[in-house]
Amino acid sequence: MIYKVEDITQAKYSPELFEQAYNAMSSDRRQKADKLRFDEDKRLCVFSDMMLREMLREAAGIASPRFTREENGKPYLAGREVHFNISHSKSFIACAVDSSPIGIDVEAVRLVHNRLLRRVCTQEELCFVTGSKEPPSASEHLSEEESLRFLQVWTAKEAYIKYTGKGLGTELTSFSTAEDGRLKTRLAPDLKLLNFVTAEYILSIVSEASEQ
Repeated sequence: MIYKVEDITQAKYSPELFEQAYNAMSSDRRQKADKLRFDEDKRLCVFSDMMLREMLREAAGIASPRFTREENGKPYLAGREVHFNISHSKSFIACAVDSSPIGIDVEAVRLVHNRLLRRVCTQEELCFVTGSKEPPSASEHLSEEESLRFLQVWTAKEAYIKYTGKGLGTELTSFSTAEDGRLKTRLAPDLKLLNFVTAEYILSIVSEASEQ
């Protein structure tokens, strides 16, 4: 498994590179980018597509990938034992490529409104985020530390949902990513969770593991 995170505000992500990446996209991906209203969303779409193509060349030697979609809408490479997933948030793009199904999610660090806790977290996750099974009521926003822990939970859940391919129809409180006051490292015996916390973003990856 390989993964990468980039900030598209870096100088190398120039208008010239955008044009090159846009022209290299498939017609359906260009149509998707063209439908986006905001320039920043178009940049995220185009550069995440570029990152995926570069990583597929590096990891599997696939120079001209041809994408198709499963019934649930999840894209895949027909006839190839190569799996991938992409994510973006604010100015960050992330991509993971593996030989088995994989899910990735990145979120820019920010303060989180406490109303999200009830909608997203199980009691185990509430304990991890706030140290209590009840959400805080003193302020509208979580503290910086609580917000970081919430984003760990959020990205872990999103990465798992993207791994399964079931989409937003999955009830977020139907499974837990935390136990005993900390984030899990496995969501199942054969399913591992990687989580990375930086000053700028939180990243979670869900991938298969053969070892017990």
